[in-house]
Amino acid sequence: MLHFQSSGSDLVPARYEIQCEDEGTTLILNIRAELWPHVLSRLRNWAYLPYLERDLQVPHFISPHGLPWGFGPVLMEEKSADSQWHRIRCELPQFFRGTFVHEGDPWGKAFGLSASLWAVLSLASYEVPDVNLSPELVQIVEVMIGARRNNMGSSCATAAAFSPQLCTWIAAQDLDRLCCHLTQQMTNAYLRLYGLDEVDSFGRHELGARVIEFPYILFSCPGDRCSLYRSVGTNWRYGQGYELMDHNVDTPMQQLVLLMGVAALTTAYRNSQ
Repeated sequence: MLHFQSSGSDLVPARYEIQCEDEGTTLILNIRAELWPHVLSRLRNWAYLPYLERDLQVPHFISPHGLPWGFGPVLMEEKSADSQWHRIRCELPQFFRGTFVHEGDPWGKAFGLSASLWAVLSLASYEVPDVNLSPELVQIVEVMIGARRNNMGSSCATAAAFSPQLCTWIAAQDLDRLCCHLTQQMTNAYLRLYGLDEVDSFGRHELGARVIEFPYILFSCPGDRCSLYRSVGTNWRYGQGYELMDHNVDTPMQQLVLLMGVAALTTAYRNSQ
């Protein structure tokens, strides 16, 4: 994970960005155009792919070649309106038909999507010595995800780091209004993934974004206090970034809902510039 500098003048060139579309039901991965050929080359030869297939019990990896790809057909490349980015589209599938009513193996498909995002984001974070990225585009959010699945259960590690530029912007917003917007996008993602028409009263209490301590945004999802929250011992000051760590993110669906909240925040920031 990138370590954002404490000074707002120390800009980190953007390597990738996650954004939100279709009211929270589509996740967009933007990879810097200069980096994509290197990411693609590493992806096709990544020694870790067979281990993910085996350990996460996911579909066989489909290489990018113009058709939907990933651990199952979950990612799709499409033309970006901005030539600085290579754009990858991920439309959230419906894994269940009402909470845990399902057909086939939704868990394998869900872990396949998580693993696909994990692979792309991990490889996009690697340094490429012969590529000099322009600081004109600044990294505003860094995310780190992972997944584990065995007979004892599962976990889906999720963390995020917000840049000083983003945190200063957050501090200047109407936070009630911002969190209401983020919550709506997360709710739409949750409903799509679980095939629900509405969130029950218990879920509504746990699902969404809110500010517990200015200007830290807490993202939460139903399930044993599942959340992304401020790192312990951090006290924010103007001109600094901050990091969020996970708590009880046990399933890919929870991970995707939290990621959509972060992606919605990134999108709101970019749309305001």
